[in-house]
Amino acid sequence: MGANVIKVLKDADDKDFARRILVAVDSDAKEFGKAIKARDEEISSLQAELAELKRLEGRNYDLSKQLMVKSAENDILRQSVEALQIRIAQLEGNSAAQSPQTQTSGSNALLWPKTTDTGTKGVLVPYSGPVEIVREGTVIENCIIFETISVSANNVTIRNCKIKTASYYGILQHDGSTNLTVENCEIDGQGSSGMTGIAIQAGSVIRRCNIHGMVIAIKTWGNNFIVEDNYIHDLAEESSHPDHRHFDGIANLGASNGVIRRNAIVMPPKDGGTAAVFLAAQQANISNVKVLNNLLTGEASYAAYADKSHGRMTDVVYDGNYIERGIHGFILNTSGAKDTNNVKWNDKTQTAPAPVLAWRAAP
Repeated sequence: MGANVIKVLKDADDKDFARRILVAVDSDAKEFGKAIKARDEEISSLQAELAELKRLEGRNYDLSKQLMVKSAENDILRQSVEALQIRIAQLEGNSAAQSPQTQTSGSNALLWPKTTDTGTKGVLVPYSGPVEIVREGTVIENCIIFETISVSANNVTIRNCKIKTASYYGILQHDGSTNLTVENCEIDGQGSSGMTGIAIQAGSVIRRCNIHGMVIAIKTWGNNFIVEDNYIHDLAEESSHPDHRHFDGIANLGASNGVIRRNAIVMPPKDGGTAAVFLAAQQANISNVKVLNNLLTGEASYAAYADKSHGRMTDVVYDGNYIERGIHGFILNTSGAKDTNNVKWNDKTQTAPAPVLAWRAAP
């Protein structure tokens, strides 16, 4: 179009004006050329960035896949470790049960723990942290706590703490979280209404705790659990209504692959609840649970249950325990649980065995 204009101007004999038009058009062409070059460079740069983003996206996808694989491998490994720990505990317990009089858990060679062997030691400070635990690996220790500790994270440890509360739970582990450890703690329910001291999920451990003042001391809801060397006593309920006084030392309504060993469980006198150890497949089937070398005493309906009325129960063993007769009997066993090497007596008609008398006499 510029050449046509110049031709017209030349034909009009206005050569000077034509020259100036030519210079202006040439200048414009150079500016347009620079602009086009800059735009091309910008396009090339954006294309390079896009290629890099696609490359990184692919790498991130690969990394995500690797992370998923590693996480799955870690879960499998963790489950294997948990199963191995449970199996070791079962083997140790089975070995110990062969001669129950020689086993010691508490002080002064007692067979079972008391106050001096369980609960907290040293100075405790008021707890100022969160009561809703959502961070994996949290450790709470050496504290006195006046609220429920609610656990929704894995691998949490609560150690050497006193929890004094009239809430519905002292420590509540939520479904989906695993591997809670509660050790050397005191749970004081203060005779509260309908309270459970500690409720645990899969892979969890309760050891050397002093638990008292509530209706149910311990509930196990998840598989692969260990409950050992605890002192459970003075269970209480502020209501006098019979329906509110179903005391249990340890209640398992559907957890498998567990060990309950060397605990001292004293049920209340005069219609003292349901059982020191209550195993009943009410919420899920129960298999591979060992109840070993415990002291089960007091005036519960039965000292222990192995009841499959609502589901299946297999490979349940009561072995090496000292069992005082409950109001209606020793073990309510509808599941065919193994009842072996247990020392049984009736306090109303017999003198308690010597290890029990020694334990009762100890401070």
